[in-house]
Amino acid sequence: MDFPIVDRIMTEERAREFYRQIHFLSDFQELDKEAVIKMSIVVDEEQTSSVTQRINRDFAGRLNAVTSGYGAIDLLPRGIHKGWGLRSLMERWKIDADQIMAFGDSENDIEMLELVGYSFAMENGEEKVKRMAKYIAPSNDEAGVLQVLEQYLKER
Repeated sequence: MDFPIVDRIMTEERAREFYRQIHFLSDFQELDKEAVIKMSIVVDEEQTSSVTQRINRDFAGRLNAVTSGYGAIDLLPRGIHKGWGLRSLMERWKIDADQIMAFGDSENDIEMLELVGYSFAMENGEEKVKRMAKYIAPSNDEAGVLQVLEQYLKER
């Protein structure tokens, strides 16, 4: 695949502040293929849709590429996503979907939002996410999650 190289938005030092287990590769030969759960790449925001489509076409059946905001694209094994993780927890703790509220703004949130009883897309989220969510929460910039939770708790 030939994609233009863009400057890293997040330096290795900055990334380590957010992620405990992160390893930058200069060559894919360094990759321990059995240990990979998720990889992420960052492209210009305008390219996320076309790059995601191309990856999904070229690697169909082997991995799934989804946008995760601000030019980031998550590469995951087929069937592994936030919905899968949440379903595992629901089964373990015997929680029903109608007991769960979830918030999302990017394509990587869709399976999770489809699963829960109360799905909220952020006002500043991707259009695809807003179309499928049951509710729209105020923007992240307006503390939208906090606003929804405060309103919910007031009504209880």
